[in-house]
Amino acid sequence: MDKVRYAAINALLRQEQGGYSNLVLQNVLEKNPRFSAREKAFLSAVFYGVVERQFTIDFLLQKCLNRPLRKLDAVVRAILRAGLYQIRWMDGVPIHAAVNESVSLTKGMRKTSAAGLVNAVLRRASEIDLEKETFSDPIQRLSVVYSVSPEIAALFLEKLPDRCEEILRASFSHPDLCIRVNSLKTSPEILRKYFQEKGISYYHRLRHTGYLRHLLVRKAVRTGEILVDLVTTTENAGMEQELLAGWKDALLALSLEGKLKGILHTRNDSVADVVKNEGTDTLYGDDFFYETTKYNPHSPYSASKASSDHFVRAFHDTYGMPTIVTNCSNNYGPYQFPEKLIPLFINNIRHRKPLPVYGKGENVRDWLFVEDHA
Repeated sequence: MDKVRYAAINALLRQEQGGYSNLVLQNVLEKNPRFSAREKAFLSAVFYGVVERQFTIDFLLQKCLNRPLRKLDAVVRAILRAGLYQIRWMDGVPIHAAVNESVSLTKGMRKTSAAGLVNAVLRRASEIDLEKETFSDPIQRLSVVYSVSPEIAALFLEKLPDRCEEILRASFSHPDLCIRVNSLKTSPEILRKYFQEKGISYYHRLRHTGYLRHLLVRKAVRTGEILVDLVTTTENAGMEQELLAGWKDALLALSLEGKLKGILHTRNDSVADVVKNEGTDTLYGDDFFYETTKYNPHSPYSASKASSDHFVRAFHDTYGMPTIVTNCSNNYGPYQFPEKLIPLFINNIRHRKPLPVYGKGENVRDWLFVEDHA
């Protein structure tokens, strides 16, 4: 019995029981440290492939069964799904290998009586041509062909009738990998040389030349206050004051939906697109918030958060307790409390429950992956 495929089946069983797919896969990989990188990649491809294509897979399997798929033993159901995914969507796996390994798994997982069914169903399902299938309605066709729930298919068909197939088809495409250079650790020149040595093809987006690089605009949702940052190079230093004065006057003359709180000027000659601050001036109004900005809460909720930081600092100053206070955006990640926004939405989508929209749906939040924070 193939241990990698066995691990994939166990992961699918746990996911079907309500586990978050990313956490389930991470746990399975951690429990099998001896798997090679290639084996881990294969396991991940089978697991995520079945999750991604499940509506299509289940439709094909049901065509070859004389009883509802949901009434099959859970282990047999997972083996059929994984086997059919390998047959139809993994080019490197021959049909006979996927079928034989699935039958072997069935016997190895003590479901010997279902071995014949697994063999027959996989062989029949592998021959079905979806393009020649007859569907009950356009919604079912979209649901099966693009592996989305009927509710999602109906929504796309209603809201975007002319583009729904184009959008759904794109969900299975693989976008280009974009790399942004961390100028604190390397440079574009070093990275390009590495790609050339390894024979990796790439496309380099040429950096724009000139004076004004970016016009960064930020608007506070609660107050409507607007901050503008003019990010420039230093190549027109002789005309800098004249240019900045003209832009400031033009911005102040605009009719904006909100109060213009501040206009900043940041110099950035970094090769990378990130803003490596080489000097920031305030041309008008107030600056952005920094770590040193004093707290100024306007609600009991935000005041309670501010007070917790003050308590930590007080214990550090009074008793010498070793502490670290960090200020960041909202965190998300593994084991987050399920009532928080991101896990709540993911869980509701998986179980086809309504998605609660807070207020008028105009709130905006930044999110930071917890392992990038600490």
